[in-house]
Amino acid sequence: MNKLRHPLTALFFGLLTAQVIAFLQVFFSNQRLYKQLLLIEANGYLAIPNHAVQALLRGIKTPFFGGLYFSLSVGLGLCLFTFAGIWIWDRIFSRSPVSLLTLLLLWAGCLGAVNSGGFNPWATSYFVMVPTVTAPLFLRWLPSLSRRQAWQSCGVFFLPLIILAAAWLFLARGHDFIQLRDTVFLSNPPGVALNDFYYEYTMYPAEAFKSLEQKSIKTFSLAEVKDDDVRKMLQRLLIKNDYLPVSEGRPVDLYIQAENDTLFFHQEDKTILRAGLEEFTNEPNRILQEFSMKTDTNFLFRPFIFWSIVFSIPVIVFASVFMAFRFGFALFLPDRISSLAASACSLGLGLAFIVFLQETKPKEIDPADLYVTIQSENLGDRITALQYMTDAGKDAGGAPNYRQMLASPFIAERYYLARSLGNSRRSDTYYDLLALLDDPQPNVVCMALYALGQRGDKRAVRKIIGKVKSSDHWYEQWYGYRALKRMGWSNLPHN
Repeated sequence: MNKLRHPLTALFFGLLTAQVIAFLQVFFSNQRLYKQLLLIEANGYLAIPNHAVQALLRGIKTPFFGGLYFSLSVGLGLCLFTFAGIWIWDRIFSRSPVSLLTLLLLWAGCLGAVNSGGFNPWATSYFVMVPTVTAPLFLRWLPSLSRRQAWQSCGVFFLPLIILAAAWLFLARGHDFIQLRDTVFLSNPPGVALNDFYYEYTMYPAEAFKSLEQKSIKTFSLAEVKDDDVRKMLQRLLIKNDYLPVSEGRPVDLYIQAENDTLFFHQEDKTILRAGLEEFTNEPNRILQEFSMKTDTNFLFRPFIFWSIVFSIPVIVFASVFMAFRFGFALFLPDRISSLAASACSLGLGLAFIVFLQETKPKEIDPADLYVTIQSENLGDRITALQYMTDAGKDAGGAPNYRQMLASPFIAERYYLARSLGNSRRSDTYYDLLALLDDPQPNVVCMALYALGQRGDKRAVRKIIGKVKSSDHWYEQWYGYRALKRMGWSNLPHN
């Protein structure tokens, strides 16, 4: 038990450190966003998120739960990478100074990389503090082993992981996070609860490290532009690209100054780029994308978070299963045998899960059998047919069992049905989509909003605006805003 308790203690303190940083990061991001939203609303524009979510921005619940996204991604990844580095330095290189220097240079290189787009205080905090806390704790409690024992323990734990990784690449490739969500989480009550928790709180940390281009709403000021005609033209182009004007106050994402026929784009007190007035008039989207790219200090931090999730979560799941088996076998088997048995059982369970996922991958559909497949007794077949109809631009409203699917108890089926109705132009399916805006599952509501945006029926504008204003779910508001923009709606005061 001591062998398990010591690395778990180091991991706990590493994650606790990451959670403290994450809480502060999301908290200050929430406060900045709240001030921006007040400015936007004061000028008469539709603000995303609405008042229901704005109230949560001022509390500590959302930064705490939202911070888990960072602590269980970048925090967990840094802990595991630190453990791996310390283990390699101790077990393989016998704590040689040269190997330690190499590891420190690698650490410094990572710090330099996450700051390559400009100083990033939050990324720097994670990369400095988490390894600093976990490394000495892990090293202090690392049990002494001979080199032979070290390689044996490495084989017992890491060889199954390598086999599972290879099996995943060759057998279960083609699965993405959405398919895993449908297969693993939306099919059972605990999974649904975890899915709902994820979608309720991830918008808060996401807002903290998005680039300007990725944000739904940005703010700008033209206080330094004196020419009325130029100011009106710039305002029209910026609003079209989801930048909303504020007359005064901070924080503001973009300040523009104009001198003769040259525009200067500022963030805070720094000039980011300059462009000709005619150039911006002809290509506003390109100029704003360039501005976003040059102000994005998280462009390498975001992929690190993604790959931390891809790498760390499976490792932790495997380690948890391994330790559970190891503890059980150790009750009646010698240590070495119980470790081997735990490794074999964990590997077998992992391979069984990969085979299960392989069986749930979408199958190829013969278009001639489409309406037979969509009436199948098998839920997976019906969902596959709905996915095919969505991609092929076909109308699911004509399916013989359309009404039964509309009232399906399965979230994934309603989700893909709502999405597929973006291809329909039937009047009854339009009203069915409006009814799905009241579905109890936020994922389904988001797909209904997406489908309404796809249809482009401007009768839905008022309904969508009403949903955006009344919903207490940030994801629903975000999908609603995107649907409105797709329909050509412009966020004008009191629109």
